[in-house]
Formats: sequence, C-alpha cells, structure tokens
Amino acid sequence: KLPDYWGALDKGDELTADEKRAAAMAGLSTGPTFDQLMEEAKFHYVVKRDPLRENSEAWSRVQSSGSKAIPDEMKSWVDAKVEAPATVSS
Repeated sequence: KLPDYWGALDKGDELTADEKRAAAMAGLSTGPTFDQLMEEAKFHYVVKRDPLRENSEAWSRVQSSGSKAIPDEMKSWVDAKVEAPATVSS
C-alpha cells in the first residue's frame, strides 16, 4: 500500500506540512529546487533604517566607557565596507 502523500507528490503545493515531512523522512524531495530558491532570492526588499544599536542603552554604555578596542580577529569584519544594492523605483 502506498503512503497517503504518494498521490500528491506531483502537486507539491497541495501537500500538507505533515505530508511533506513524511515524504522528506522517506527521502523524497518536496521542497523548492535550488533554481527556484535562487530565482526567488533575486526579488527582495531593502529597508533602510538606522542600526538598532545606535539608540540602545547598551551601546551608550559602551560609547561612554571609552574602551573601543576591537579584537584582532574581528577587525577585518568591522572594517569591511558593505554597500546596499541599487534601489528600484516604482
């Protein structure tokens, strides 16, 4: 006898979460393909906002303590320049 999810495997959108879990445990792929994930990753929103730490009480204490030493292991990460992607106007 075939499992309950067997008939719906060709229609992945119709599987319930429990059926997808059961199929995955049986070794059957029910999720999106890598290509689908990459295609979806091309479309996302960039929300420009002030970093949360700038207005936090903890950051204020760090700033007022005068100790701004950055561990050597983290200097390249802290000094890295990151540019926001180009914005798309509607």
